[in-house]
Amino acid sequence: MDSYIDIAGLSIMINIYVSNKFSNILVFRKITNTKAWKLWLISLAITNIILIIIVDYIKYYHLII
Repeated sequence: MDSYIDIAGLSIMINIYVSNKFSNILVFRKITNTKAWKLWLISLAITNIILIIIVDYIKYYHLII
């Protein structure tokens, strides 16, 4: 159960980091709001998919973080 909590905390931290970096890029380039929202959601979805793949790999091979 603790590993699930650690993974959830890690995914939240990575999502916050990605959204902060992405918002800085958007402010720098001054992209319109609709495109910004779509790109932001796509970037978060990609990071979450990568996290899920990593977590499944760790569970499958019984590795411990």
